[in-house]
Amino acid sequence: MTRWTGYEASLRRKAMRRTGKAFAEIVGVNPRRILRWEGRGETIELGLDIQAALDTILARADIEVQQGFAAMLTERVVRQTVRRGHDPGGVLSYLLWHRGSGASDQTKYRACRRYSSA
Repeated sequence: MTRWTGYEASLRRKAMRRTGKAFAEIVGVNPRRILRWEGRGETIELGLDIQAALDTILARADIEVQQGFAAMLTERVVRQTVRRGHDPGGVLSYLLWHRGSGASDQTKYRACRRYSSA
């Protein structure tokens, strides 16, 4: 990450499936700080020492955790794009709808290609 805010820290914790207390122990901070970060979201940029710790934690995480974090970040960008009305052909809206279907990524990709070419 180039910039960690409370929002990204929250996604990181969720990708790791940890409670605030457990995540605080991993990061090395008081659990109240986690609550504050998550409460302030994008309005708080974390200190450089904390950002470095989060970069290290992300780099050492299992691939599944890294992919989960990346998926959450990507979904956020897609939702913001759709909200702003930048969704040519409704493709992004379709992807958001299809995300929770349980289908494989390959199936979703093929469905999206069919949808976008229709």
